[in-house]
This record gives sequence, structure tokens and C-alpha cells, in this order.
Amino acid sequence: MKINLKVLIGKDILPWIFGVLIVLLAIASVKQLLKRHQINNEIKALQEKTDAMRSSNADLVKLLDYVRSSSYTEEEARLRFGLAKPGERLFVIPDKNTSGDLSLNSESNNIEIVQKSNHKKWWEFFFIKR
Repeated sequence: MKINLKVLIGKDILPWIFGVLIVLLAIASVKQLLKRHQINNEIKALQEKTDAMRSSNADLVKLLDYVRSSSYTEEEARLRFGLAKPGERLFVIPDKNTSGDLSLNSESNNIEIVQKSNHKKWWEFFFIKR
């Protein structure tokens, strides 16, 4: 009984070779799946960042439109420079915490300072027609 060693070794090694190939293909597939998952997560993060930037851009465009409007110019002229429209009067009611010295010139700015008690203010608010 003569056994051929080449045939015996070839038959025993063949399943091992297929097994190693299957393991290598499985490892490569898992690596590709993990890489795809990572790329999808990156894409989602970038899309969220893009949406946030678009929203911020829209807010900035609205702010720019407001700053270019005449109402903003008028508001800034009133607040920063104390300007008023012709015939318009500004009433400044000082707080109790501020000192009596006000640096506003009432003749040059058309500003009239009125000091009323709280009960008179409430009475006028509710019962005097404007």
C-alpha cells in the first residue's frame, strides 16, 4: 500500500486555504463596512454644520436688511444723537437712583423733562385718552 504524499498533502491543505481566504475576505469586508459607517457619520455632521451655517446666514441677511432700512437709521439717530422729528417731544423720566444733574440741554434737543408722581402716571395711563 503506497500512499502518494502529494495527493494527501494537497487534499488536507485545500480546506485550510479556503478557510484562510474566507477569513481574509471577511476582515476586508468588515473594514470596508466600518469605513463606510465612519464616512456616513462624517457626512451627517457636515450636513448639520451646513444647515446651521445656512440658518446663521439667513439671520445675518435679515439683520443686514434691518441695518440698511430707514427705521434703523432713525432709531440710531434718536438713541445716539438725541435727534427728533420736527414737532416731536421726548420725555425723560429720571430714575430715583440717578442724581438730579442731567446733562441734556432741553432747548437745543427739544427735550422736556417731566417729573410726575407714580399715582399721577397710573391715573393718566388708565383714564386719560391719548
